[in-house]
Amino acid sequence: MTGADPGDVGEPSTCPGRQVLLPHLLAAHPALLTTEAGRNILREACWYLADRGQAHAVRDRLKHWHDAWSQQLSPDHEGALWTAHYLARAYDGTQDHERALALHEDTLTRRRRLYGGDHLNTLASVSPAVGTFPQDPRGLASRPH
Repeated sequence: MTGADPGDVGEPSTCPGRQVLLPHLLAAHPALLTTEAGRNILREACWYLADRGQAHAVRDRLKHWHDAWSQQLSPDHEGALWTAHYLARAYDGTQDHERALALHEDTLTRRRRLYGGDHLNTLASVSPAVGTFPQDPRGLASRPH
C-alpha cells in the first residue's frame, strides 16, 4: 500500500491518484496494516475526504481504526494518537463538538504525559482542542505541562 501512496494530501496534483485509491484504502482492515506508513496513508485519505466535506463518510471508519490500533498497539502509541487527532477532526466536521473536544483533550493529556508540553506533537494537540471551542471552556491551553 505504501508504494501506491500518491503523496501529500494537500497537494492538488495528488488528487487523481488519491481518488483511485480511496475505495481500497477505506476498505482496509486495521490488522493488516503493520507499518506506521501504511496507517498514515489511511489517515491522510480520511483527511482528504474531510477537507472535501465528507467527514460523515470517514468518521465511523476512523473510529474503527482508532479502537483497533489503540488495542493492538496501545492507546499511547503515536499512531493511535494521530488517529485520535484525525477522528476528533471528523467528529468536529459532523458537528459532534463535545466528542471532538473530549478526544482532543484525551490526546493532549496523553501527549503531555508522554512528551512534555513543548514537544511538537503535544503542541499539535493544543491547537485543535482550543480551536474546537474558541473560548477554551475547559482551560486546555492554560493547563500546566
